[in-house]
Amino acid sequence: MTIDVEQPVRRRRPADQVRQLALECARRLLLQHGPSAITLQAVAGQLGMTHGNVTHHFGSANGLQGALAEAMIRDLVDAVQAALAGLRAGETDVRDVIDLVFDAFDAGGAGQLIAWLASSGHRDRLVPLCLTVAELATTLEHPAVDQQAEARRVGRIISAVIVPALGAALLGRELAGALRLGDDAFRVLATDQISTIGEEQPPTL
Repeated sequence: MTIDVEQPVRRRRPADQVRQLALECARRLLLQHGPSAITLQAVAGQLGMTHGNVTHHFGSANGLQGALAEAMIRDLVDAVQAALAGLRAGETDVRDVIDLVFDAFDAGGAGQLIAWLASSGHRDRLVPLCLTVAELATTLEHPAVDQQAEARRVGRIISAVIVPALGAALLGRELAGALRLGDDAFRVLATDQISTIGEEQPPTL
């Protein structure tokens, strides 16, 4: 007598769920093994999916890496906006915001990933990341008599945080050691620069 065993039906995951799971997996690979470990095959293997399925959502390993970088920066922007709300309410200070950004680029792996994309000739993957930062700048601008001056001021503030944070993530420990600076020297520098630029706020409307 033959017994027919009913095979379980494999349910197809929604596209947005697959994409989110893949990005979470890619982030774990980044933190554990570095940017070179973020491959379509590695992500597919960890998720129990086919290589083709992951390829369908990201196109290539560089596409996956670029999508991860954008997601990480968007998460950082959300966290910064929350921290700024706390700053306005007197619950945090400027240094708290600085630490948030520096930690995201260093321990959070964003600095490694951005440098990897840039050095491997895929700078186009960084454009969405920069646009996300530009969106943050727009939300921080105050109505002013000279709106262009205000936009430049906010742009300088953001640059005074992101550029040192990226540099510190890649070379900070070694450079600070060679120059006999403290471990938080670049964070202090960014804090001082922001304070100086902040005092240049143009007259508001």
